[in-house]
Order: sequence, then C-alpha cells, then structure tokens
Amino acid sequence: STQSTWGIGDADPRCGASSLQQFSGEDLGLVERKRRQAALARQWAQQQVDERNHKQWLDTQNGLRQRRRMEETTDRAFQVMDRVAEQRAQEARATAAFNRALANQRNEERALAKRNETLVNFEEIRNALDSDFMREDVNATMNASNPNRFKSYNMKGFLHHQKQAIFNEQAAQAQEARRRREQEAEDERQWALAAERTRTIGLEVEEKKMQMRRAAAEQLERDRHEQVALKEQRSRAAQQVTRNDIGEEFWRHFNASSR
Repeated sequence: STQSTWGIGDADPRCGASSLQQFSGEDLGLVERKRRQAALARQWAQQQVDERNHKQWLDTQNGLRQRRRMEETTDRAFQVMDRVAEQRAQEARATAAFNRALANQRNEERALAKRNETLVNFEEIRNALDSDFMREDVNATMNASNPNRFKSYNMKGFLHHQKQAIFNEQAAQAQEARRRREQEAEDERQWALAAERTRTIGLEVEEKKMQMRRAAAEQLERDRHEQVALKEQRSRAAQQVTRNDIGEEFWRHFNASSR
C-alpha cells in the first residue's frame, strides 16, 4: 500500500544517485525570474520616465502661469500709467483752455478800453473843433463892453505851463502805450512758456512710459532665459538621477548569494 501512494521523485528511496531530478543549488525558475525582473525593471523605468515627463509638464505649466501673471501685472501697470497720463493731459488741456480764455478776456477788455478811449478822444476833438476858440469866432475874442479890447485868453496860443502840461500828458500817454505793449509781450511769452511746459511734460511722460515698457520686456526676457536654464538643469539632474540601465554588470551580480 505504501508503494502505491509514493510517486517517483527525489524523495523515493528506490531511486539511486543516477535517477536524481533536482540537484542542490540548482535554480529551476531562473529564466522565469529573470523575465519577471526584466519586466519589473522596465515597469520601474517607464514609471520614472512618466514621472519625469509629468514633472516637466508641471514646470512648463507653472512657467506659463507665471508669465501670464507677469504680463497681466505689466498690462495693469501700463493701464494705470495711461490713466495717469490721460488725467495729466486733461489737466494740462484744461489749464491751457483757461489761460487762453483769460488771455482772450484780457485782450477784449483792452480792446474795449481802447475803443472807449478813442471815442472819448474823438469827442474831445469834436468839442475842440466846434469851440469858439478853434473856430476863431471874432465875437468870442472881443470884449463885449469895449470892442477895441482884445481877450487874450481866447487867443490861439498857450502859455508855458499849458504847453508843459500838454507835453507831460503826451509823455504819460506814450509811457502807458509802452507799458501796454510790454504787458502784451509778457502775456505772449508766458503763454508760450506754458505751451512749452505742457509739451515737455507730455514728452517726459511718453519717454518714461517707453523706458518702463523696455524694462518690463527686458525683465520678461531675463525671466524666460532663467526658466529655460532652470528647466535644462532640472532635466539634466533628472536624467542623471533616473538612469537605471540593465546590463551585463547587473546580471553578473544578481542572485550571487545563492550560487
């Protein structure tokens, strides 16, 4: 009965040394184990490649988001600068319009005063021409009580102090005319200076805007170069860390303890 239950194998006492099927130290699953190990190594390598690609994709997305944020910040800064420049330009235009209106008002007032003065002068001339003195009315120069007595104060002549008073008045009028011309020239000069200041401020604002735009563009370019260099550095570091080639050296040392 015991013989019927036994199978022929290494544990069968009937088998001699020549009938052994398994020897000590023999690894019958070597081929299958190597195949599984190679598959597992390929799986690990593929997993590392996928992780590296995913990390590179995340770095790229982070760089894009950072660049978009920088561009949005730069655009907002430019918008604020444009609003400030527009407000300053509006203020300059309003100031210029006020100055022009004030200058026009002053010119109109001076023209009105000159017209009124001209009318008064015409009235004085008319009164002088229509007077008895200028018309040389004989009746006005003769004394009514004594026809032979001449009225010297109705003569066509002036005494010394009267002539001097006329000269003084002419000098005062000439000085006033010069003062008006100088004032008009000063007004024109101030208006030219205000216009030049407005133009200079506009040019300075435009120049500052261009400088800030150039600085922002240069900063963006430097950040892009730094990101590219950092990306290349990380890529080289990842390649050095994840290098896991399986070669002859691996199989030579693999499972050496069981040999």
